[in-house]
Amino acid sequence: LIVDDEKMIADLIKSLLNRSGNIDVAHNGQEALKLMEDKYYKLVVSDIDMPIMNGLTFFTKALEKYPKLSNRFLFITGNLSPERETFFNEKHVKCLEKPMDISVLREEAKKIIISN
Repeated sequence: LIVDDEKMIADLIKSLLNRSGNIDVAHNGQEALKLMEDKYYKLVVSDIDMPIMNGLTFFTKALEKYPKLSNRFLFITGNLSPERETFFNEKHVKCLEKPMDISVLREEAKKIIISN
């Protein structure tokens, strides 16, 4: 599952990871939560700054419903503030800063898929 409000970014990530299986796209956390009601995802790649429901709120709400999902998240952001970095460290969740090397994104996604 890819969650990003920027269609171009979501499409790019989808094309980069397409060999990993079927990929759905949501444009905010609220859409993503709705998709999770009907489907199991091995990997959730999520932006943080999105309208309607941001990535951190989405993560929190997703874990309330599906506690075992925490190790399936990979965040991407163009604004990795110290507060956000602390959040990710405390939650043991990986976050990549935009722009990132394509191979790093693929490798981190692969690690999450394989470990689950």
